Amino acid sequence: GKVEVVVGFAKGTLPGKFTPYFAKTVEDVNNLVWEDGCALNLAKYLKNIKGKAAVVVKGCDSRSLVNLFKERQVNRDDVVIIGANCPNPYLCKGCQYTAPVLADIALYQEVDRPEDQYQDIVEFSELPRKERKDYFYNEVSKCIRCYACRNVCPACYCVDCFVEETLPAWIGKTTNISDNMTFHWTRAIHVAGRCVGCESCARACPMGVDLTMLN
Repeated sequence: GKVEVVVGFAKGTLPGKFTPYFAKTVEDVNNLVWEDGCALNLAKYLKNIKGKAAVVVKGCDSRSLVNLFKERQVNRDDVVIIGANCPNPYLCKGCQYTAPVLADIALYQEVDRPEDQYQDIVEFSELPRKERKDYFYNEVSKCIRCYACRNVCPACYCVDCFVEETLPAWIGKTTNISDNMTFHWTRAIHVAGRCVGCESCARACPMGVDLTMLN
């Protein structure tokens, strides 16, 4: 009776797959699961929920909530945060936050954070400039502009995305390299300092674009 909905995960239609689930009754709660494969960032869904909601969060989800609270996209008083350890602690390379950074109901234990979480970035930055550029051009050339990365990202909540503007038209609608690069560079700049490294964008990408390295 304290909230109108609990946002969590339920088993999906395929074995080993899980889907966001909105429990609205006591009976619905029995469908909630928390196990390996519950990887999507659930903070994304709170912005469109009216009334008070509870949400089950791991480390990255909780950090996304901090952003949404600070940016006044979600009212802190309308959210009950159920914190749990990430069920996929080795899924995101170098993740520092497998435990939530805030919670109203704490169901987790603190864990040690890795010290070399950006080692891959350090090594990549030492490559010649052309090699780095060619790498990103090759990755972005795979993009089919489905916008799954944007749609799943908790930091992307603009009512009107720049890719859909027509007056002025900021970007073409093709999948040629110039339009693809414009989309991905602009989005990377837009989420800079706000990306929590949840890697939901990379997991949502049907083409396997290395968005984690880009972000």
